[in-house]
Amino acid sequence: MIELLSIHYPASSTRAELWEILSVLWVASHKTSITIFTDSESSIKAIKGYIEGKKGKHWSNYSNPHVLQVIKEIINTKELNIVLEKVEAHKGDLLNEQADKLAKLGVNSGSNFEINPNFIREQQCHFTWNKQEIDAGIKEFVKKKDEIESTTTWFLQHRINNWLNKNIINETNWKWSIETWHETKITNNKTNSKENSLRAFSLKLLNEELPTMATLHTRKPNIYTSTECPFCKKYKETNSHIFMCADYGKILKSTFRSIIKRIYIKEKGNIGLHDLMSKITRGHFLKINYHRQILGTQPSDRFEFNDLVKGLIPKSIYRLIRKKVNSTETGKNMVMEIFCSWKRTLYSRWKNRCKDFLNWEIKNDIGESDKKSKASRPSSASALHPSSASASRPSLFPRPLLESEDSDLTSSSVDQMNDAVTRRIFSKLDNLKTLLEKVKKNQEDMKEEIKIIKEEVAILSHDQACIDVSIILKFEHFANVRNINNFYK
Repeated sequence: MIELLSIHYPASSTRAELWEILSVLWVASHKTSITIFTDSESSIKAIKGYIEGKKGKHWSNYSNPHVLQVIKEIINTKELNIVLEKVEAHKGDLLNEQADKLAKLGVNSGSNFEINPNFIREQQCHFTWNKQEIDAGIKEFVKKKDEIESTTTWFLQHRINNWLNKNIINETNWKWSIETWHETKITNNKTNSKENSLRAFSLKLLNEELPTMATLHTRKPNIYTSTECPFCKKYKETNSHIFMCADYGKILKSTFRSIIKRIYIKEKGNIGLHDLMSKITRGHFLKINYHRQILGTQPSDRFEFNDLVKGLIPKSIYRLIRKKVNSTETGKNMVMEIFCSWKRTLYSRWKNRCKDFLNWEIKNDIGESDKKSKASRPSSASALHPSSASASRPSLFPRPLLESEDSDLTSSSVDQMNDAVTRRIFSKLDNLKTLLEKVKKNQEDMKEEIKIIKEEVAILSHDQACIDVSIILKFEHFANVRNINNFYK
């Protein structure tokens, strides 16, 4: 009679194999010799290493420490003599194939195998998290927990949700994508400036942090007054648009196909090349969706060229290549080589775009002093004060010109008066900002102060209509920045 049982967290093939071995030892008679055949090399190594007490490795560093400890105690208590032998998986071994079928049937069985850690004799302490006993290595568990938390936090960011949906998430091989972003471990003792630059570029490209017009407009709107691409002048310049601007999308698509062709020929020659390239060309991941640049990613959108230029690896590419090569490992190595080369192609395009953008800045009289100016980002109305650094550039909106009835005034004296009045207006608006911050506490007092300020400004300018317009424009801009509700009310 065979009883079908299932096991709980954490799920892994090695854990299932260890439970199978444990179940055999549990029903074995005392002082018997047993030979166990298994297709899990990791299970054999884990049991031998744990029982022999591998030097320098504490029990808490093993995966499945509870199962391994019970196996060890059963062997010692029953005085069993066991031999573990490795057999090839999925090679036609009759008993091994039968064991695999039973394992699949046990998944949906109603009964569960569990270990009560309180009855484990040699382990005096156990790993508990959220009042649950955890049968896993402490380091492994904490690492996985932190990985899940950081991944979840990343996916929930607003800037990521703008271009990512469920279809793209499911069609992306995230594990391999991360490996291409970090070709070597970030903890590597040897530093490499080129690799560091590629790593930084890949992460900024993915997280919408490259200094595109969209990003620069957010940082310094008085210098970069639009989010429009300065080259094609059609779409908002985002990270992905850089690689699809004008004819660059078609050029990069051709380059991507050439990379696949070169790496495939190096590995397999011309055998099956034509069929592979025709399927690659028809692949949905090479479709450029220009509507996403305007409307954003829609729930129905799939993995497209817009996502390929962000450095993501679609699962479909591996499936196409795997059918043409002999092994899983070869297919993976080819995909990784393709996308490492693709990353360098994107980086080269980005550097060329930066050179063109610097030339555009020179033509538009945007110098280093402008870009380094701390007053460039308007956090409030006070950030709009006229300064010497921006004197040569038009302000966000024109100054209020005084309708003077005195015909003897020269244009220069009128300008001086305008400047003086404007400075006084900004001074009063600073006071208005302070009062607005207390709007919820004392609205009636605020209305009186605003009335007084408007009257004082009108007296200064001798032109009530002009100042009314100026104050309303400034106040409306500030209210929009601060998201103040019921402005018109």
